[in-house]
Amino acid sequence: MSRTPIPPFAPPPPAPLLPRPERNPHEQRSVTVSRAGLPANALLELDLDVVPQRLHQQSDYNASWNMRTLIMMARAKMLKLESRPPEMIARGEEETDAAFDLRNEEHWASYFRKTVVSMLEFGHKNQTTFDERIGDERTRSFRSAAASNDLLDKLLGGDVEVSSLLDDLYRSHARRRTLIVSRACGGCPAHRREGSVDLNYAEPFAHGIDAIDPVDTAVFRERFPHLNVAAPILIPLAEPLETGIIVQILEDLVATFGVREVSIPDRLRSEAALQKLHTRASDGIVLLQSLEEEAQRVSAYKLARATVVTSGNVPEAMLLLDRPLHVLLVPSSTPDPFHPGRRIVETGANTLTVDQFKLGARS
Repeated sequence: MSRTPIPPFAPPPPAPLLPRPERNPHEQRSVTVSRAGLPANALLELDLDVVPQRLHQQSDYNASWNMRTLIMMARAKMLKLESRPPEMIARGEEETDAAFDLRNEEHWASYFRKTVVSMLEFGHKNQTTFDERIGDERTRSFRSAAASNDLLDKLLGGDVEVSSLLDDLYRSHARRRTLIVSRACGGCPAHRREGSVDLNYAEPFAHGIDAIDPVDTAVFRERFPHLNVAAPILIPLAEPLETGIIVQILEDLVATFGVREVSIPDRLRSEAALQKLHTRASDGIVLLQSLEEEAQRVSAYKLARATVVTSGNVPEAMLLLDRPLHVLLVPSSTPDPFHPGRRIVETGANTLTVDQFKLGARS
């Protein structure tokens, strides 16, 4: 079945991409794509919920089978598994928490039921080509499993030093995946039998991280074009402070604007809503830092960040952090550390009121 390619980041076509007319319960399933009219590096969005013609109901087992088929074809270098950034949904101004949570869950459920690929082998419909590619991959997998089994036999035999076996297992010189193992042994069976112990250990050479995905602040800059994301952005909070308001702002920052690091005072860490803050993130990850611990050493992660200060001065280090986006929630009476006698919200131009933020977050 041929499909029309979709350009990167365009709305996906609705039709399914995984038809399988075979009636064999152990059928080999494959994606069917025509090369005609397909531009280079085109992305195809596949619906994992598609069922064979002989079935009439979708199941989790069927979706898993579809995903395993794609993984098998990717390992055989017939296609490449790609990714597409999710579309972030904004909370409606009059929408309740329960309604937004339900809509958010349905949105992500739909997102994870689709996957994006680019085709490398357009002859996959040819039985011979398909069998050759899959056969080569199965041979490679068998050899890898046999090598691992050989290492396990040597380990159980006790004739080879354990650190040597671990070196053989984990050392890698693959491109961009280099891993150098530093051997050390504290008394494995081989050394005990020889009556010797080698405790010498050299710290392994660590390769730096050289591929860092840039943080996308386009949504924030679009909603608040008058603000400079290169500098800390202040949101003054009315006093006395309301924990519920702080939680709502943090939830919107995580769900809508991609904040992935949040630093809060220890007294707020027991808040149930903050402990579930990661559920608002598209990737399910949020780093929750302690403001008190960061007084000694501030984290160095280049993530979009939000910092909550509930009393006292804003630590000077927080105002000098190098972040793609840094939002500071502070009481409106917080003094400016650089201008004694004045409030920080009076001296900073990069300021956003709570009402302005809510309006922008849900527009």
